[in-house]
Amino acid sequence: MYTKINSLSSYKIIYATDLPGYKNAAETVSENFLKHCGVSIPVFADNELAKTENEILIGKTNRTFSDECYSNDGAARLMTYEILLSGNTVQLACGGPHSAKIGGIALAQALSSPEGLSEDDLAWHDLTTESVLLTEGADMRIMSINVLGECYIKDKHNGKHPASSERSEILAKLLVDYAPDLAGVQEMDKNFHEPMKCYFEILKQHYGVEYAITLTCHLDRTNDCPIIYRSDKFKLDHAKFVPAHYPLSEKYSVMYPCGVASAKFTSIEDPSLEVALISNHWHWEKEAKASDPPRQQIDAEDLAATVKELEAAYPGIHVFSTGDFNSHRFEEKYFYQYVNEIDGAVASTIAKKNGVLTPGLIHMGYLIDHIVGKKNTFDVLFHSITKNHSDILTDHIPIFADIKFI
Repeated sequence: MYTKINSLSSYKIIYATDLPGYKNAAETVSENFLKHCGVSIPVFADNELAKTENEILIGKTNRTFSDECYSNDGAARLMTYEILLSGNTVQLACGGPHSAKIGGIALAQALSSPEGLSEDDLAWHDLTTESVLLTEGADMRIMSINVLGECYIKDKHNGKHPASSERSEILAKLLVDYAPDLAGVQEMDKNFHEPMKCYFEILKQHYGVEYAITLTCHLDRTNDCPIIYRSDKFKLDHAKFVPAHYPLSEKYSVMYPCGVASAKFTSIEDPSLEVALISNHWHWEKEAKASDPPRQQIDAEDLAATVKELEAAYPGIHVFSTGDFNSHRFEEKYFYQYVNEIDGAVASTIAKKNGVLTPGLIHMGYLIDHIVGKKNTFDVLFHSITKNHSDILTDHIPIFADIKFI
């Protein structure tokens, strides 16, 4: 069975303004209508144009039909889309801008056929499939997520990765699928922060999990290294961020996510359990090799000092550090200098010894994303990378480790 709609040339694309990123998604949809159907369809925000006769609605717009489509709860699920019809109105109900873009491309392709929309086109589509539960016996899951700052995408990645406001939906879905207790994030630019506020509310309302973030973007920095945590499981006691104290190159003076972000938490269920997580990003520029001392040596010293500071302030605390260490720049010399100085252990090394390290942790041919803890205080029951569009989210596939305290 197929369904036809009025002549596409009479339509307008109306995008929701309730979440950043829908404008970009709507413009991509319009481009695909021109590509597949040969029709140029104009794009408008829902608050700048009164309701017209023929509309394609992207997201939960201010139109009555949008309210009806989203009232069943299912359409608000992340990384999903559904095409619905009411007279001459087409609603693309979706979980966010990225799924809106994927659904919009599918809509344009479907309408390019003479038959119109099929039953399959009008069905509910789920773009992700994987959900990985915490390993039995593990006490918590820690993640390291380098989300790839948008400033680098334009220079190096040739459009493979969408805008940060769209990738925020993928990041939010990763939190649902992998449910980390603590996640150290790197390269989170200012375009992530605003959408993530909305997504944390969606996670609470539609998935029953509560997440929060330790800091908002510093005004003088494009990228940050915040920590995302399960606020329904852990109470945040304090958070701190210390920028790298070496001079940055003029080109990237506001782009570098270098520095050390730390946060200390207390388990809500077991107040005797205190955990700290550190998220950091080490210098990676080639010219750093010529600096004296090398900037990664300073990174290692700063990180070790933060670990020792937390251990001194909270005896018995479990301290973990996550980060993009870019350790291949110096053949891992300064990374292991840091690990040895804190008497630490690398989670992937423990996982490999235990036979629970899954393949695929390599980035650019090197292991540079790590989770590190205190030696002889924790075991690793499972260590892997994430899936579910992670390759679109970032050029570093996020890693996670299921930790058991010894």
